[in-house]
Order: sequence, then structure tokens, then C-alpha cells
Amino acid sequence: MALYTMSNGVGQLVGPIIAGPFIDAADFNTYFLFCGGSVAVSALIIFFLAKETLPHEVRERGLASGVKGWSVAGFAANLRGLGLVLGIFFVAIVIYRTGYTMVNPFFSIYLKDVLDLNMTSTSYFFAVRALMTLVFAPVAGFMADRFGRKPAFLLGTVVLIATMIGYSRATAFEHVLLLRALESISNAILAPTTRAYVADLLTPENRGFGTGLYMTLVDESSTMGAVFGGWIADLYDFSTIFVIGAATAAVCLAIVLVFVPEPRKMRGTDGAESGAPQ
Repeated sequence: MALYTMSNGVGQLVGPIIAGPFIDAADFNTYFLFCGGSVAVSALIIFFLAKETLPHEVRERGLASGVKGWSVAGFAANLRGLGLVLGIFFVAIVIYRTGYTMVNPFFSIYLKDVLDLNMTSTSYFFAVRALMTLVFAPVAGFMADRFGRKPAFLLGTVVLIATMIGYSRATAFEHVLLLRALESISNAILAPTTRAYVADLLTPENRGFGTGLYMTLVDESSTMGAVFGGWIADLYDFSTIFVIGAATAAVCLAIVLVFVPEPRKMRGTDGAESGAPQ
């Protein structure tokens, strides 16, 4: 999961760097064709070289069940199959993501109107995220494998809370750049750890559905965060958004700390399920 997050960081670092010179040398049509071509190459690599990961016996059971199409009852059954623990974890993720993503769409406005930064300083602000991802994602992966998903997740959440509080008090670019580095470190910890946490709490039978639901909740919470963030920024100020981001992250931390166990403790010593999450 950490290496997967690092690959995203490489793309986020290299893509913006080459986009400007590429468009200047060619045009937008050529640029979009290049982007589409890179996606096509990726699809071909997956098609020819990647292996199927769904266990054969799980696929056979699904085919033997004779279930076809989509239904409300089937969707409800899949939800129940995820278990109570994962449901609580999903609630915690939605709360923290909603508060955190109140900030993201308005950072450019914050940097320009509040801190009066120029384009060069702003580019440093956005570039540091990719750099921190590349450096700290493998560290987060090692922590999650060595000490457990839960300690790594809680550490990332604590760093995020500190970052949001810091943003609400920042007055200079140097402060904001340091806070951006800390925020990026928290994201480098939370992104792979959360994915690993969700995957560990799922059984092979519902891993596809559960992961899809997780991604949907992440996207929808980002939408809610953007909507509420704009409303709060107009009524109050950016400091209020940062404080809410810290508060929602703290609520998420409390929920996971109290109600969501370490996945390894829900399994036997041989790694097999000792009982599906209830």
C-alpha cells in the first residue's frame, strides 16, 4: 500500500512539472492525446502482466450462487456482510474526510488573499506534498507492518490535528510551508494505512464491494467538505475551517481508538480469520 501511494506521488510530482513545457511546445489537443495514450499503455500493462487476485474458490462460490444483476436486497446484504466494526470505521473516515476536505479547494485563495504569496511560493507549497509522499509513504508502510495498522493510523491523525491547528495560527509563508510538510506527512501515513486497514477488515468475499464503498465514501465526503467549506469561508473565515478540520480529525481518532480494533487481533496466529467482524 505504501509503494502504491508512492507511485501516486511520483505522478503528482512529475506530471505538473512536464505539463507546462509540454503544452507550450505543443498544444492542448496533443497534450490530452498524450495523457490518454499513457492511460492506454497502463491498461495494456495491467491486461497482459497483472494477475487476478480474487481467490478461485470465492469466484466459484459466487458463480454457484446464481445471483445475477443488482437489487436493493442484495446491496443491503452486502452492507450487512461488511460487519459492524468496518461500518464504524467508515463513519470515522467520513467525519475526518469531510472536515479535512473543507480546506483543500480553497488553499489557493488562502495563500493569495491571506498570505499574499506569489506564484513561485505557491508552486513550492504544492510541490512539497508530492515530495513528502515519496519520502514518508514507505516509512508509514513499514510502521503499519511492524507495529500495526491502528497505531500508524492514530499517529497520522494526531499529526493532522496538529497541522490544522497550526494553519489556523499561521502568519508567514515559512510557517505555512512547514505545516504543509507536516500535513503531507500525515497524508503519507493515513493514505496507505487506511487502505491496508480497510483491506484487513474485509473478507475475500466482500473485498471488492467494501473497497468500492470506501472509495465512494471518500469521494462523497470530499464533496460535502468542499460545499460546507465554501459556506463557512463566506460566513466566517479560514481559521474556522482549519479548526473544524482539527475537530473532525479528533472525533475520528476517538472513534477508532475506542471502537475499531487492530485487524491482526481479529485473526488467528496463522493469519486466518478467527471470525468475521461483527
